[in-house]
Amino acid sequence: MAADSNNESEWFLQSEPVEFLFRPAYIQPLHGIRTKPRWYGAAYALMSPLYPLWKMLFPNYVTTTECVGRAMLAVTKRSFPKPVLENRDINRMCG
Repeated sequence: MAADSNNESEWFLQSEPVEFLFRPAYIQPLHGIRTKPRWYGAAYALMSPLYPLWKMLFPNYVTTTECVGRAMLAVTKRSFPKPVLENRDINRMCG
């Protein structure tokens, strides 16, 4: 059910006049950023100490809020060859 909703949302966004779509996987919140759903906050609190391990084992699937923001700024300044940026592209544009 959720996958269908995500697919519909993505198709809708791709049909709109949008320059770039960001599709991050796991985003580690930094600098005091909090999520509204409490259970997300609990999950992030449990995952936070493991972030360095996730980053080492799955570098193409994890990123940070800071990296997403930097990648958004970089894409607006320099553009990007693909309209949809996956997590690996976000990390590349962040660096």
